Amino acid sequence: MKARLAGVLAIVLIITLNFLPADAAVKPGILCKKVGSTAIVGANKYTCLKSGKKTVWNKGVKVPAVKPTSVATSSPNPDPQTNPDPQTNTEKPENPHHG
Repeated sequence: MKARLAGVLAIVLIITLNFLPADAAVKPGILCKKVGSTAIVGANKYTCLKSGKKTVWNKGVKVPAVKPTSVATSSPNPDPQTNPDPQTNTEKPENPHHG
């Protein structure tokens, strides 16, 4: 019974730890690994800086919200070389009887 309870508690603990937000470690003054690395959390961009002998995240800079770009739509005539209108077609039709 105790072994089963310990197993269940271990599984619950593992599952709980997997749901912690990945960006929780990026806060001003918290240690970071590589100088120059950046992280965007919310509306702020943080940069890893060297402070004395440690590397820490800076206070962060506000970044503008990225607006979605519009998607280009296809034209009604996707192949400009092909012209289905015979009145504006400048090519001469082939004469099947001449040959």
